[in-house]
Amino acid sequence: MKPVITFFYIIIIFLFTFYIESNIISSNKDNFLIKNTTILSYYLNKKDTLGYKSAQFLLEQIYLKNVIKLNSENIDPYYLINNIDLSLKISREKILNKSITFKNFCEYILPHRIAHETLINWRSICLNKYKIQSLDNDILNIFNINKSLKSRFKYSTPDYSAQNLNWVELSNNFKGDCWTMAYASLYPLRSIGIPVTIDYVPRWGNVDGGSHAWNVYITDKISLPFMGCESDSFNFKPLKVYREDRIPVKVYRLNYSSDSSNNITTSLLYKSLPIQNSIDVTDLYVSTKDIVIKDKPKSTNHYLYLFTFNNGKWKPSIISKKTNNKFFFDKLPTDVVFIPGILKEDKSYYSYYPFYIDKKTKKLITLKIECNSLQNIKINYTQSKIVDEQLVYSIPNISGDTFFDTMDSVHANLKRSKPKVNNVYSLYYWNKGWIFHSSSKLNNKHFFKNVPSNTLYKIESDSSPGSHRFFTYANGNQLWW
Repeated sequence: MKPVITFFYIIIIFLFTFYIESNIISSNKDNFLIKNTTILSYYLNKKDTLGYKSAQFLLEQIYLKNVIKLNSENIDPYYLINNIDLSLKISREKILNKSITFKNFCEYILPHRIAHETLINWRSICLNKYKIQSLDNDILNIFNINKSLKSRFKYSTPDYSAQNLNWVELSNNFKGDCWTMAYASLYPLRSIGIPVTIDYVPRWGNVDGGSHAWNVYITDKISLPFMGCESDSFNFKPLKVYREDRIPVKVYRLNYSSDSSNNITTSLLYKSLPIQNSIDVTDLYVSTKDIVIKDKPKSTNHYLYLFTFNNGKWKPSIISKKTNNKFFFDKLPTDVVFIPGILKEDKSYYSYYPFYIDKKTKKLITLKIECNSLQNIKINYTQSKIVDEQLVYSIPNISGDTFFDTMDSVHANLKRSKPKVNNVYSLYYWNKGWIFHSSSKLNNKHFFKNVPSNTLYKIESDSSPGSHRFFTYANGNQLWW
């Protein structure tokens, strides 16, 4: 009986602790709201229901961000009142006639700040500078303002984070990368009551490189991407290189409210990105599937990572916490190779075989190496078509018809990266690590012989070690990932 009694007391203690902590959080929140009665009383006295609900939303989110330490804010109540009044002055009628949902207003128009910038009266500044061209045509307003921004903006590699700059700081130094373009566009567009935000890719699944961000216009039914400080229409294709598409590991959407599903552990994978203020919208851009991975017997791991290949290394890209001895992964993109594994003291351990989800069949394909089934691999190309497309952009002074003709030649396989005569190439295959197979000056047939089948392969040359993407091999063809 003693173990049963002990277990009973453990449960009682757990429930009591949970009750106390929940009530402390609730009590702290009530105290926070009480301290900000100036704001709530202002709208109560005006009998302004929309104003009161708007203030309540902002105060609850400010409190939550203080709790999880996203921001530590003690805001002048009159600053917040001014922000709410200006927002509703522009958007009240649209909310009442339901051309904007109150939820979208709260997330994408109302917020007094965008990220971690110092607070200024940016809404008043932007309203004085940028005028509403049409009261009922957001699209016209978006591209009129974007045209103005584009005329001043200069693309460059920044030495600062756009998340830390307010509107005045951004507009006084109007240059930077895609993140700067996206953040800079939010201020004037939100000031005139247009629900816009940022969608972003933290990492790519089929090419190398860093994150990418762009803007999106939000309606109740659809979202339309565009590039702030650049686009003049909604023809913008954020995943497109030329004809080939980059595949994102994830696409996130920046919200104002904090999303508990993107918890602190996920944000640690991408420390410079606003994960905790984002929702997963991968399925709006690419084909996806939810999967479940069962934990291995006797495993003590609480988390499982999905690693993807980027810039020559396998990097932890997605994380799942164990639930009922299973790991759940939602909205995984198809045609991206993942390796499940764990992290211990910053070291990676790959405990499963690589897999991908086939885009056509939506089946999960496991690449379980077959060391006893050997094959000859013919090397037709040393890198993927999409990488060859990317390289065209780096050709000095290429433009006009020459650019398009070159891209079309890449697409037709006429200008592809092929093995070069007298270059030494090395083949590696994956078996819980990259295993060297052999090196050779490839002859006219470009074959590596007696290679284990059903795994990943990587080819390198002396001139570019460690930088290439990998491929699988089927029916005599290289399939690049």
